[in-house]
Amino acid sequence: MSWNTPEDARLIPLQSELSQIEVFHLTDARTTWELFESIAHAMLGWLTLYQEGDLHRDISIENFLRLKTPEQRNEGNPAKSEKKQAKRLKRLVRELRFKNECIAVIVDGGMRMRLKDCFESPDSGYGVHNVSKEFMSEAIYNDNEYGDGDYIPSPVDDLEPFIWVTLWAVVALTGQFTAEKHSLRQLVTSIRFFPLQVQEKYGEDPPVSLMLWEWHLWAFKGIGSAQRDFEENTASTALASA
Repeated sequence: MSWNTPEDARLIPLQSELSQIEVFHLTDARTTWELFESIAHAMLGWLTLYQEGDLHRDISIENFLRLKTPEQRNEGNPAKSEKKQAKRLKRLVRELRFKNECIAVIVDGGMRMRLKDCFESPDSGYGVHNVSKEFMSEAIYNDNEYGDGDYIPSPVDDLEPFIWVTLWAVVALTGQFTAEKHSLRQLVTSIRFFPLQVQEKYGEDPPVSLMLWEWHLWAFKGIGSAQRDFEENTASTALASA
């Protein structure tokens, strides 16, 4: 699935409907702090899952939910070998001014897989990647487009999509989707695919001059398009207000 508008990401997952918890999506965040805080809490949720020996494997915009009312959560009892990491994590959380409340969650574990299964069985299904292209890690994207589908993901492939989700959500932060924002979102999404496009066109080691030329063409086309949309949108708004 391709996520083109904030509306695409507003389908509330079944989990929240069944649990009767009121939630909203990152695209409806009211401030940049709410957005950052929500993503950080979702990462803590991912870390909990990882410590249990699982990879989520579907880190995408629709799977981040912010709770309308924060909920208290138990701190848990980390194993002795993990106490040092737990202490460091608590210090980082304090530095970020987070309270001991659950503010956001990451949902939809339908693609979740046990890490141990990856190494015990060659037919574990790890080669199947269902994440939207906008949010895939570069390694998984390369495997889907050019590989044999047998790439075994690592925790890094679960973490990299947090970056792309953040970029996607920032563009939609105001909740007002305009032609200008649509163009900007397309531009942001295309940034990550630029090196792959150059690699596909010129091979593994393209000359620097060609890289610079392709970058110039990409930037001129993409930024120019976004600027034209902005000017047209501004002119239309001014005309309507006249």
